[in-house]
Parts: sequence; structure tokens; C-alpha cells
Amino acid sequence: ADGRWVQVNERRTRDGGVVSVYTDITDLKLREAEQREQELAQKSRLLQSTLDNLSPGVAVFDGELRLVALNRRFFGLWGMPVELAEEGAPLEAFLLVAASRGEYGPGDPPQRAREQRATLLRTLPSCWERHLDDGRVLEMRHHPMPDGGFVCAYTDITDRTRAAQALRDSERRIRLITDAMPALIAYIDSRLTYTFTNMAFEAWVGR
Repeated sequence: ADGRWVQVNERRTRDGGVVSVYTDITDLKLREAEQREQELAQKSRLLQSTLDNLSPGVAVFDGELRLVALNRRFFGLWGMPVELAEEGAPLEAFLLVAASRGEYGPGDPPQRAREQRATLLRTLPSCWERHLDDGRVLEMRHHPMPDGGFVCAYTDITDRTRAAQALRDSERRIRLITDAMPALIAYIDSRLTYTFTNMAFEAWVGR
């Protein structure tokens, strides 16, 4: 009751009695606890260092949907207030900030946040793309954990999205130009497969 630890060893004697040896092991227990705390702190530092060196923004929520780990990149990408960077912060607080910015469409922010929470949990695992008001595009992946909760991994794919859009724009321009030409145009790859034809060629084949 006073916080000490006592190790008790009992052995029976040949005549049916018992020999008991009581040893105060409080100092040993304290050293073991201190060592375990140091090991846990070291593992926590290694985990945090690993998270902070990942390119995606990462956050981990437990089975009660409270924050247990995150990296700096997560807050930078999603633009969350620093007061939410505390262990135990509820998921709904993050969703409410996003809903207040209109990321989930018009409507009452608390209601939108609750709807987003239900959708997220119902669709795990999931991968979404979200276009932010500042023009950036985030790829948002959510993976469930075996013991409950889930992991968020957010990646800025703005450059990739813009490059894909530029390619589509270029393809449309090529299509407009080639379709306006009277010549028959067709591209055939190394497998002798048509990969592109213009309208004049398609009309000619159709005849």
C-alpha cells in the first residue's frame, strides 16, 4: 500500500513447514520501470522521426477516433490549426474545420462534419482526391488498423494533376487540328495496332 515492491519466495521443509523469504525489490522495480520508460521514449522518438521524414502527411486515429500520432507535413498539407496537434484531439474537430471552409459543400458545418465522418468510416479503406480552394489537389488515403482506428496519408498531387490536364489539353488540340485536315492520318504502334486516327481516315474506313 505504501508503494514498495516485495518479492516473496516460499519453500516447504521436509517436516511440512514453510520457509518464506521476503526481499524488498522496490529499487529494482523502479530501475526496470525507468528502463522501460526510456525504451518507450526512444521508440516514440524513432517513430516520430520516421513520420516526419515521410513525404505524405500522416495522421493516426485510434479506435475512439482520437489522434495518437501525426507528422508536421499533415498539418502543412491540410492547413489545420496548430491547437489540434495534440494527442487525443477528436477526428470530428478536424472535419469541422474542413467543413467550415466549405470542403464538403454548402450547408451546416457540424452536420457536414458528421456526414463526412460517417462516410469515411463506412468506406474504409478509401482513396479520394480533394481540390482545395487555394488550387492544390490532395490525394487522401485512409487505411483501417487491425485494432480499430485508421491511418490517414495525404499527398500533394497538384503537379501531377496539372501535368495530366496539360496532356489532355494537348491531345484535344491535336485532335482538333488533325480532324480539320483533309488528309487521312493514322498512327500505328510496333504491334501494328492503330493508336490514333483522324475523322477523315475514320470516314474513309467507314465507306
